[in-house]
Amino acid sequence: MKKRAIFLIASIISSITLSANTFTDHETGLVWQDDIEARTVTKDWQGAIDYCKNLKLDGYSDWRLPNIDELLSITDDTRYNPAIKK
Repeated sequence: MKKRAIFLIASIISSITLSANTFTDHETGLVWQDDIEARTVTKDWQGAIDYCKNLKLDGYSDWRLPNIDELLSITDDTRYNPAIKK
């Protein structure tokens, strides 16, 4: 089974497969949320955990928050606003 993670983002990275509401990073195998809610919903830590637990998106229902290493896998230290790999 693929690892899945959620993170609020507004950009898309290069080595990906897109679907309507998600993208897959082929370097890590992670599936990331990329829909209007990813760009607009804000939560505190517990709210984010609950949001992931209840999220059903693109046929997946086992969403979770990414760990720090997973989150860093999509960042680019040479960029800002957003600091997402392109």
